[in-house]
Parts: sequence; structure tokens; C-alpha cells
Amino acid sequence: MDTADPVTRRRAATVAALRQLLDALGQHRRSLTDLAVAFGSDKWGAHWYTPLYERYFEPYREQQVKVLEIGVGGYKAVDAGGESLRMWKHYFRRGMIYGLDIFDKSGLAEPRVQLLQGDQGDQEFLRRWPGSTGRSTS
Repeated sequence: MDTADPVTRRRAATVAALRQLLDALGQHRRSLTDLAVAFGSDKWGAHWYTPLYERYFEPYREQQVKVLEIGVGGYKAVDAGGESLRMWKHYFRRGMIYGLDIFDKSGLAEPRVQLLQGDQGDQEFLRRWPGSTGRSTS
């Protein structure tokens, strides 16, 4: 049973259509700004970060990076937010993208996007987290 409100359903349909469009256009070579606009990330428009991010991250674009986005958006809704996660997933085509939020965001999980529920202020959680992704913390 679909319990999503009409706005959430329209948003999901729009994101799906954008994904198809990006695939058709060869999104793996599109700029980070283009991807931010396509997925509705606040990294462009609200903050204007993408040119700076791209300047430093472009050398890693084709590598198997791990990216942690702290704060997923969408507040308490389990399937709301995640625009920047999708942007990073399409920018780092071989990377693994992690989203950390204090609220449950499991409804946004997809291949190469893993959601973690935790508090960025919890030092013990942050110390344990890298080990759970295959990277030693020592």
C-alpha cells in the first residue's frame, strides 16, 4: 500500500525521470553543478558549493572513493531528502556514498548509497563507523 502523500509521489516520479535523462545524456561526465541542479541538491543554488567541490574532487571522480554526507535532509520522513546523495552517486560513478542522519533515512537506500542513523555529535559512534565500512580506524 502506498502511504506517500501526492507531493512525495510526484517528487519520486520526477527523480526517476531525471535519472533516466541523466543516463541517456551520459551523466558520468556531467559537471557537479549540472548534477546538483538535476537532483535538486542545495549544494548549488542555496550554497553555490559545487564549483569549489569539483575543483578539489575531480581528480578522484573515477576512483573507488567513499563519501560521507552528514545530514541527509527531509527531517523525520524516512524517504525524504537525499538529493545530495544522488548527486554524489552520479558524480563518483565507482564510489560508495554514505548518508548519516539523526533520523531514519532507510527509505532512501539504493545501490551504492547506504544510510546510517546516528548523531554526528556522538564521538563513539563516529569512531566505530569507519570500521563497519571496511576501513580500520587505527
